Order: sequence, then C-alpha cells, then structure tokens
Amino acid sequence: MCAVDFLVAGYLSTTFIIGTGVRNLLLNPDQLAALRGDSTLIGGALEEMLRFDGPVQVIDRYAAVDTEVGGKQYKPGAKVTAVVGSADHDPSVFTDPDAFQIQRTNEQHMSFGAGIHYCIGAPLVRLVGPVAIEMLLTEFPHLALDGDAQWQTDPYLRAVTNLPLRF
Repeated sequence: MCAVDFLVAGYLSTTFIIGTGVRNLLLNPDQLAALRGDSTLIGGALEEMLRFDGPVQVIDRYAAVDTEVGGKQYKPGAKVTAVVGSADHDPSVFTDPDAFQIQRTNEQHMSFGAGIHYCIGAPLVRLVGPVAIEMLLTEFPHLALDGDAQWQTDPYLRAVTNLPLRF
C-alpha cells in the first residue's frame, strides 16, 4: 500500500464527509435541530451522512477466478463495478432510503466497503468527523448555507469543493 492510498482513504474521506455532511444537515433543519438538541446523536449522524451521501460512490474490482454475481458470470480479469452510492439507497435494505435521518438504527451502509477491501481510513473518519462537525455546530450556532455548493467532478468520489456558509 502506498502513501497515496492512506491520503485518499483517511484525509480525503474525512474532509469530504465533513463538507457534504454539514451541507446535508443544513438542508434538513429538523435533523440539524435534533442533533443540536442531543449531541449524543453525533455518531449516528455521521453514519447517516456516510450512507446518504458518502465520499465513495463507485468501486471497481476485478475477478480473480471464475465468479458469479447476481446470476451473471465473470471470467478472471473481468471488471466489476459496484455503485456504492446507489446501494446505500436500496429500498430493500433501507427504510425511506432517500430521507436523511440521523436516528436510523440497525442499517448497515457500504460507504467503507467490506472484507479485505474495508477502507483503512474508516477509523480516522469516525474519530475526526464527529468532533469537527460538532465543533462547527457548537461554535457557529447560526451556521447556514449561503449559496450553492460546487462539486468535484470525479465520478468515483463525491464531495463539495466549495460550500458557501454564513455564520
């Protein structure tokens, strides 16, 4: 594993979820009010931010051996693409999947992947993300959107590159 992998997995995932997560909180004032009213919800809020609009949207994998997924056969070397952002909105897995709800329970998102490919940056996101978001909300009680977000253009990763805020 190289340093670039650590950079993307840790730093970028953390900064991406802070920006996008704050945006989604501000777009959902009822959820923002719930979090401001009960700071113990921050862990669940972060998980919902990851599920609802996570930093990783698409993951490519290559079959190492003959493989069957969803009734389709893949030969060794065949590329398989998982659209994680879509999977995290699957109505057969998530109740009201297109709603941003920080108090969801018992619902597992795919934002960090799974198994041997589980994101090495997940612990950093879960450690730094809640602290940064909680500090923003505490230090700036009148935080509000002040324009349209600008988004980066990489289809594999999703994040705001500019989030105009008023405080």
